[in-house]
This record gives sequence, structure tokens and C-alpha cells, in this order.
Amino acid sequence: MTPYPGFPVTDLQLKLTDGKLCLSYRMPVLSPDRIQVPLRTVTNEHAILLGLGRMRGDSVQMVDHEGQTRLRWSGYLAEPVGHNGEPETSSAVAQFAW
Repeated sequence: MTPYPGFPVTDLQLKLTDGKLCLSYRMPVLSPDRIQVPLRTVTNEHAILLGLGRMRGDSVQMVDHEGQTRLRWSGYLAEPVGHNGEPETSSAVAQFAW
């Protein structure tokens, strides 16, 4: 998947679901439902999307961008929401925005 203005990705989250790290988001043009995919952690900053389909194997990374932590995924660069530019580490959900 690559960024495309006709199919915006919204409500991006990293979260623990049943003890497993997942990436979840919405693509309102395609479906009103939340899309959630499991991740396999490679390092503290890098994970791979699991499952079937075209996104399997995509990389999700926490990167430093201009001194702030950002989530890089599929051509997107997202920033944490509501945590002074840093993801909340004590919560089971980290919210991001483009």
C-alpha cells in the first residue's frame, strides 16, 4: 500500500490486542470498519506486518524525524497524538496522525 489521496488512512493506532502488538487504522472510502493487522517485532523500533494479502511483510518503524519520534509505514510518516511528540509507553494504545 502506498499513500494515495483518494484512499486516506485515518485513526492509526499501535495497540496490544490479546497480548499481541497490532497496527490498526481506518480507510473510510473502502469500509467503515477498523482494519487491524498483527505485527511481528524485529527490534524495539521495527516490526513486520503478518497475515495474508498484499500488505503482508510491510515494515513498520519508529524513527527519529527532526528530533521527534515518528511512525513510518508504507510511505506514510505519522506523529504521536496527544503525547508531546512521543508515543505513550505506559498505555496499551498509541494514537498517531499524519
